[in-house]
Amino acid sequence: MAGAAASLTGTPARARTVALASLIGGQLGQTLVAGRTSWLTVASTALSGVALVALIEAPGVNVFFDCRPLGPVGWAIALSGSAVATGTALVADRLVPGGTEDVRP
Repeated sequence: MAGAAASLTGTPARARTVALASLIGGQLGQTLVAGRTSWLTVASTALSGVALVALIEAPGVNVFFDCRPLGPVGWAIALSGSAVATGTALVADRLVPGGTEDVRP
């Protein structure tokens, strides 16, 4: 969904990068929801988010991964998509009996 929204505001290459950032951001948010009681999960999720931003924004590195630097609008779209995915995980966690408690060690 983020890629479709980004395609209205920029090039196809930028839209692919927004979609990638949104997808990975959503996965990181869902990981944070599942392991929010572990400081190690919180720290590794934050570090992975920083690495994602660096990968997309760093000249040379982003070319290797075929990403385009995102401006404020691109990041806003990506973060919005990530927030929706994370919010969905939170709601699903409350609706499904047992939630993520069934998968934790």
